[in-house]
Amino acid sequence: MLRGLRRADQFSAERPGAFLAYLRQILVNVVRNEIRDSSKSALKDQLETEPVDSIAPSQEDVATHRETLRAYEAALEQLPDEHRTAVVLRVEFGMTFAEIAAELDIASANAARMRVTRALERLAATMSPTLSE
Repeated sequence: MLRGLRRADQFSAERPGAFLAYLRQILVNVVRNEIRDSSKSALKDQLETEPVDSIAPSQEDVATHRETLRAYEAALEQLPDEHRTAVVLRVEFGMTFAEIAAELDIASANAARMRVTRALERLAATMSPTLSE
């Protein structure tokens, strides 16, 4: 959040929700870096105490995880803006339906819940052919 705020004066919003998308990308990058860094230190710790064959995830596990993430991001990009924003706010930011309703100027928490549900259904439908290939 602080990274985004430090550069807020350089940001130009092209559409509603653009700043949240900008913050989301920063969050994704920070999480990826943290995972990478923690994986390296955890691997180092494990190397000192465990046999090598029990440490690292299999290549298949890594490939599956990467493919799922790619499918999620690709499917997310195919959603209409209002659905994409609803999914990001709920899944990635962990906002409640009431918070989503307030953020997106939706009439009620129930209406926000329905938007998120519909968006997740579309997301899953878009992802399922990609993952089954």
